Amino acid sequence: MWDESKDRMKTRPANGTCAIVVTYHPADSVFEHLSILRSQVPGLVVVDNGSTPDVLERMRSESKRIGFYLIENGENRGVAAALNTGVRWAIENEYEWVALFDQDSSVPECYFDAMFRTIASSTMLDKIGVIAPIYRDPSTGYLDNPFPGNDDTLWAVMTSGSLMPVWIFKRCGWFEEEFFIDQVDDEYCFRIQTMGYKIMVCENAILLHTSGTPQAHRLFGFKLIISRHHSAGRRYYITRNGLVMARRYRRQCPAWSRYTLSYLLLKAPIIILLVESDRFMKLVNIARGTIDAYLGRMGKRVKL
Repeated sequence: MWDESKDRMKTRPANGTCAIVVTYHPADSVFEHLSILRSQVPGLVVVDNGSTPDVLERMRSESKRIGFYLIENGENRGVAAALNTGVRWAIENEYEWVALFDQDSSVPECYFDAMFRTIASSTMLDKIGVIAPIYRDPSTGYLDNPFPGNDDTLWAVMTSGSLMPVWIFKRCGWFEEEFFIDQVDDEYCFRIQTMGYKIMVCENAILLHTSGTPQAHRLFGFKLIISRHHSAGRRYYITRNGLVMARRYRRQCPAWSRYTLSYLLLKAPIIILLVESDRFMKLVNIARGTIDAYLGRMGKRVKL
């Protein structure tokens, strides 16, 4: 049950923060990340999206050692559904903040201290819906500040590392499960901004985050092409959800929408043809994603 007396922003909430981590066939390093995370927050819940039995067996054992609550979905229900499950658990257990993470992210010391100091310095406490960190790739050291570099009305941050007050879900709804995977973070950020809420970036909080496995390829011996080599299944969801978002927010985010359309329908297929494997199925799934975006066919439709 929602308590209206608690439906407001607090910089030092009495009931603290619950971290939510979504897992799907995680590497063993996830348990070290969970231990570090658990040392900084009073609550930690892991929502597993259908990992193998041996992984789940160890997860159950580590949950007792580290001290986190494990929710087993039994199948891959998608990122949005897993996040919603974790947020509902946090609300039922009366936490006032949720911090969302994927299995490839890890926090340094004093991560949450930095986040809450930034919140305390704000003059718009009742309008902050998401607080995001700066992202650092642990393999390259590259720092990524998510603050937008264009004049679009709306902008977005990654879900992983975001700190959110639980009241935002009452006011703006849940993550859109029909997206299944990809663009879930963009959709939620865009939605809350259209409803009058703000995104804040904490420049003193650095999240160690590995974003896929981009590879550089030389074309004709001199031209570099960067490709993330997404699977054929991911290509479907990237295309479908991206096109849905480009159409939905074309007026509020014209620059983002134009770039998304050109990348999905032109640049991505060219890169696939030039440097990637499994070209046929990836292009087929781009076509399927395009058709389904136009027809409004959402949800889980392609296996990953």
